Amino acid sequence: MLGSEILIRDLGSTNGTMVDGTRATEMILRDGSIIKIGNITLTYKSR
Repeated sequence: MLGSEILIRDLGSTNGTMVDGTRATEMILRDGSIIKIGNITLTYKSR
């Protein structure tokens, strides 16, 4: 967390981390963001 925001950070993975189709080294997540890590796809939902 960064204040009230959720931050995702790739720590140098081989395949990278994608957020909404963009390769992310560090990115703040928004409600509905699609996160792809390897062959796993997640959707971020804020409360």
